[in-house]
Amino acid sequence: LCDVDMGAKHTQKIMAKYPKAKQFRDFRQMFDKAGNEFDAVAIATPDHSHFPISMLALASGKHVYVEKPLARTFYEADRSEERRVGK
Repeated sequence: LCDVDMGAKHTQKIMAKYPKAKQFRDFRQMFDKAGNEFDAVAIATPDHSHFPISMLALASGKHVYVEKPLARTFYEADRSEERRVGK
């Protein structure tokens, strides 16, 4: 579980449902410390963070489910497509 606001009501509810889940406030630390323990990520964050989290997940060989938008700019969209086709 990765959330910058571990004290939020919705986060507390999930933490109670999955008490054994590791907890992180920074997605980069989550990938560094526990990246070998999961196969996929679901990204539901503010729009500006979808692209960097998705790109790190894809580069790490993870399956990615991301709420829209995946990208905010044409550059980000092109980079996403390049990652998808393996360029």
